[in-house]
Amino acid sequence: MTQVNNINTLTSDTLVAVIGFNTFGKAHSSPLTSFALAANNLSDLADKPTARGNLGLGTAATQNTGTSGATVPLLNGANTWSAAQTIQAGPGLAIDGTAAQTRQLRFSTSLSFRWIAGVTAGTESGSNVSSDFFLNRYADDGVTLLGTAILITRSTGVVAFSAAPKLPSFTVATAPSAAANPQGVIYVSNGTSNKRFAISDGTNWRFPDGAIIS
Repeated sequence: MTQVNNINTLTSDTLVAVIGFNTFGKAHSSPLTSFALAANNLSDLADKPTARGNLGLGTAATQNTGTSGATVPLLNGANTWSAAQTIQAGPGLAIDGTAAQTRQLRFSTSLSFRWIAGVTAGTESGSNVSSDFFLNRYADDGVTLLGTAILITRSTGVVAFSAAPKLPSFTVATAPSAAANPQGVIYVSNGTSNKRFAISDGTNWRFPDGAIIS
């Protein structure tokens, strides 16, 4: 059977076979039937995967679009990913928005908020104001804000805590190397005269009065 890929190469015999009639209106003895009819919208193709390959179409050609499940995600929609996503190399994950928008990264349990990290909304009017970093914690109902655990002011770098920071606790004997922790701060549970707070000067751990811990 004759296969034709370009109408410009059709011979008169082939054209008669395709049409099914010769110029005298007489039916051709063996008209061709292996061609697609426009009215069938490609449903008469015998091998559709091969046809898609010939058109250069990949597997996405047979996937529906959507915002969840086994679909091709819509980038202008709120998508739900049911599996872990890995971002390799490149510039990383960017969360962008206007200064008037709170930009957030949310952690949930069964869609109930537990922690939200982000930057505050406001007016960036100069001098590095606004867009301060925060870490909020939420109650079991996922709605009630329990507090801002950490707030870092962008313009100054000052870190504010909503509760007293808890220092690592050591005894005088188990205190880590002061040289390895310059300017580090520890709690000394058995310091002399009930002294507890110690700072590393890069050589020794010292109490606020300057004495080496003992």
